Amino acid sequence: MIARLHKLQEEREGGFTLIELLVVIIIIGILAAIAIPIFLQQRNKGYDAAAKSDLKGMQISEESYLTDFNTYATTEAQLVSSEGFVATPNVTDVVVGTVSGTSWCVEATGQDSVNWYLGSATQGPSKTACTSS
Repeated sequence: MIARLHKLQEEREGGFTLIELLVVIIIIGILAAIAIPIFLQQRNKGYDAAAKSDLKGMQISEESYLTDFNTYATTEAQLVSSEGFVATPNVTDVVVGTVSGTSWCVEATGQDSVNWYLGSATQGPSKTACTSS
């Protein structure tokens, strides 16, 4: 009878051993080590996309400013006041760069500190500083 009680008690005791718990923790750690860098890369892509979006918005504002005033804007403040340009919150620095009466160049620095440029002589956003022509 006592042996029978011990056997029932052993069958009811179910749980994880220390080794099983450690294996699970190690697997979770490996998955986290893989996922975190990928997440950070996606975040930086988002910052780049926001900076590029601001450049395209400034391009439209510059061309609208040209239509309205027959010259390009020389400061971001002119684009904000006359054309209603609004920078994205996580784009820390959006400035109008090299500007003459016939060309313009704008620069946007995203939260990841990557500079993007767009000018009247360029096809699209680039990491290479533009020059006015």
